[in-house]
Amino acid sequence: MVAGRPDGWGPTVGPPSSPVAAKVRLHRANLRVRFGEIRTAGLGPFTMLSRPATVGQNGTLKASRCTSTSRLSSAEVSPALDAAFNPKEFCRCDVFYVESDVLRLLHEVPYFRFMKPQAALRFWTRLRDDGRELASLLWQFPLVRYEPLDTLYACAKAASELDEELVADLSTHYSWQGVVEASFLAALRPHAAYASHLRRARDRVPHNGWIVDLALSEVRGSACEGHLEHQKVIRELREIIERIPEQPTALRRGPTADELLQLQASTIAVANAYREGGVAQAKAVLDASPWRDFL
Repeated sequence: MVAGRPDGWGPTVGPPSSPVAAKVRLHRANLRVRFGEIRTAGLGPFTMLSRPATVGQNGTLKASRCTSTSRLSSAEVSPALDAAFNPKEFCRCDVFYVESDVLRLLHEVPYFRFMKPQAALRFWTRLRDDGRELASLLWQFPLVRYEPLDTLYACAKAASELDEELVADLSTHYSWQGVVEASFLAALRPHAAYASHLRRARDRVPHNGWIVDLALSEVRGSACEGHLEHQKVIRELREIIERIPEQPTALRRGPTADELLQLQASTIAVANAYREGGVAQAKAVLDASPWRDFL
């Protein structure tokens, strides 16, 4: 029997104690952690922690469930701060943009719909048809936001943020999913600077090479043999998303290796301030830190 889950993460599979159900819970929990859906509650100003929870083998989350700072003693909160404010978890010095910002930008872009050519064509065609049918609403975004256009809004927003650094990050550090996303966005908004990054990534995604070829064809302005219909729909989608007003997203440049050490020192200072003077003192140190946007 398959029953719906109240948390919106799909059906429950099998009995709660079955191995299949445990694997499904583990997968869903990992998705929540990856896309920032899990927050550690009750830490005052420290509510935007990058990875405050770990996932057990049975799919349960090992994290504080408190809802108020007043319920936590200093002895309880300090270890949580030390564990949560780990800059190596939040930032990487081998990427240009902060990883959590990139994931937040792309989490509504359904890369899994682009893995196979026929599935991608059906999905893009539907996006195009929705955009045409509701064209009168596009220019009113974000004041007027219509739910059937949410995926189109997300694709337009991600495409508007695309630059060479983002293509380099996605095509190098985000596995095959990043290559697929970079190729799709580059096809929507092609630029010559993207070509070298996509070509280098091509051999790493043998099952998704078709979408890299499509993006490279759009960058060159040439026909993509075998995927001419895809090319036609992508160009029509490009015209549609150009009608959607751009909404700037603050993709933060990630710290260098030297800056990462400074960030680590700042996180320790915030944790020490909390131990010595509580939330008020920690917030004062946080607000005065040049790294406050990362903490």
